[in-house]
Amino acid sequence: MPSRRRSIAGSIVPLAFAVALVASLAPRVAHAAAPSFSGVLFGDAFWVVSHNDKSIQDRTAFWLRRVYFTMDQPLDEGMDARVRLEMNDPGDFTSRSRLTPYLKEGWVQWTWGDHALVAGLGPTPTWHQVEAIWGYRFLEKTPLDLQRLGQPTDLGVAMNGAFGPEKRGVYRVMLSNGSGTSSEPDKGKKVMGSVGQSLASGLVIEIYGDIEARPGSTNRSTVQCFVGRSAETMRWGVQFARQVQERPGASDLDIDLLSAFATWKARENVWLIGRFDRLFDRNPEADDIPYLVLDPTAEQTVLIGGIDFVLRGKVHLVPNIEAVVYSVDGGTGPDDDILARLTLYVPWP
Repeated sequence: MPSRRRSIAGSIVPLAFAVALVASLAPRVAHAAAPSFSGVLFGDAFWVVSHNDKSIQDRTAFWLRRVYFTMDQPLDEGMDARVRLEMNDPGDFTSRSRLTPYLKEGWVQWTWGDHALVAGLGPTPTWHQVEAIWGYRFLEKTPLDLQRLGQPTDLGVAMNGAFGPEKRGVYRVMLSNGSGTSSEPDKGKKVMGSVGQSLASGLVIEIYGDIEARPGSTNRSTVQCFVGRSAETMRWGVQFARQVQERPGASDLDIDLLSAFATWKARENVWLIGRFDRLFDRNPEADDIPYLVLDPTAEQTVLIGGIDFVLRGKVHLVPNIEAVVYSVDGGTGPDDDILARLTLYVPWP
């Protein structure tokens, strides 16, 4: 019973915060344009062909991995707000829980010229550009996101904008709690920043870095370099990242990651997808990765391949395979993970 009460409270609190945010904006909203509503859902039919955890191997099921519901509200001139709810489940192959709703985003934005100030629970700059060019978040998260080496949203203040000739330069900075969608009472904070440049050829170059002060001397810092290009018939990107994690009583843990992807428009409404991620160090949090549950004791190579069929209404149906190959120094690693999936992505309106 106590765990159920905590689960209910965990759902009600963010929803109550969202309602309070909307209510606080009501006086301004009364004189502004009508809000717009949108949503997304995606999930899979899957078969675990092979897995490092034998109790998971050969499992088959249907699941919804994410459901989003978003309200965007213009306020006064140069000001707007967003409230986004997300629903998901643990994705651990064993839980039978229902989809749990929580507040994913809740922010107010002030815009002037080519710059904007965002306050509240908003998107971080960590993989903003990488995810935009990758374009297949519904198939798999971008590498740092997948490996739990950062947060997609965080509570704090952020600034972003454009600069330089033809406004091809872009910057994003954020000061936040570092706890994602959860609240925190400690004094540790996270500073994130990125700067990018778009060339006339469509090539994008971005450098990112962050420093996070955590309780218990478990501070973290991350650097990332990304080069990519988005064109009408092809998108590609190459990314290198390093995260240094301090560990009390032990040497620092350096996690290096290299990733490359490409998507190609083979014909009208048909895209081919390929991605390669190489993690050169073990990730202690790998067994907490939802919808995969990877081995935390070995280096890993993640391979993704699929065919995207774009149906009416921008609905995507993607047969795909995700494989994780493990290796350890001086020997063989755990059994490889292989998931065969049929992924459905439905946006609206």
